[in-house]
Amino acid sequence: MRKIAILFILLVSTSVLQATAADITFTEDDIIQAGDSYNYAYLYNGGTGQTTVEMTGGSVYALVLYDDSQFIKNGGDIQDFASIWDMSTLSVYAATGGEIYTHETSTFNLYEGVIGSIDMNNESIANIYGGIVSAFQVRAGTTLNISGGDFSPSPTIGEGGTINVYYYSREDAGVRYSGILPDGSPFLLSKVFNYYQVEPNYVLTIQTDPNDLNTVTQSVNRYDIQEECFFYNITAEPFVDCPEVYRFDHWDGIGVLDPNSPNTEVSMISDKTITALFVATRECGDECHPNDNFGDYNNDCIIDIIDFSEFAYNWLLCTKPECD
Repeated sequence: MRKIAILFILLVSTSVLQATAADITFTEDDIIQAGDSYNYAYLYNGGTGQTTVEMTGGSVYALVLYDDSQFIKNGGDIQDFASIWDMSTLSVYAATGGEIYTHETSTFNLYEGVIGSIDMNNESIANIYGGIVSAFQVRAGTTLNISGGDFSPSPTIGEGGTINVYYYSREDAGVRYSGILPDGSPFLLSKVFNYYQVEPNYVLTIQTDPNDLNTVTQSVNRYDIQEECFFYNITAEPFVDCPEVYRFDHWDGIGVLDPNSPNTEVSMISDKTITALFVATRECGDECHPNDNFGDYNNDCIIDIIDFSEFAYNWLLCTKPECD
């Protein structure tokens, strides 16, 4: 009974905290980061001009943009919806779920992540470079530009809506994207959408921290995307500069599939600059500190009383010649 009571108190406390999350209004540049929690977040332009807010962590129940403010989402959670008005811009590089509503002359950009649905109104524009969208509604006067990404189901297009498909292979685009007419019947993109074949010419710049470590994938001045291949392999190996060995820690940059892996891929849907971060280490047994000391039983490159103690312990366990 006591456990049930404690669980009930925790649930009630959590509900109260969620219900009492404060609204916030941004009128100047700011950041939403881990630990921040807001109910409604509003963006307006302040007296100093355009307001830009970046989200790297934390949570917002609902986001509303006005004027020509900008919101850049690199992390965190928008729990319910984002509503974009006026000439404001929402750019998403990381997302899970949520609804997007675009109005008037606003712009929505999706580079990476998963979006629940996008509902386009008035003269708004949505640019899809990557990611996954579960549902689309393209209404009259709006424009949807598709350069990548996946849709399930495919976009629903209203009378007067425009969808432009920028593709690298006509066959792939025709198979990958399909749509639904206002009456619910399916159609082929080649009959409704505007097609524009483009020549990929993206630049991948790879840096290291510390600078000038030459054990990472080299920068690519021009990377040609072939059909559906939107990813480029990147690697980072240890850099030996005795007495230190620099070991890979993580990748910093947009579009890296696994930032904590030394062998991963980066999505090439635009020019990218990423950095491989290394940590200087000095470890017994590494490339700079080989351990060939007889009697170093605990492998710390030092022969001391601790090694003698371990030797004595093992000897007491077994005194036969064949024992290690």
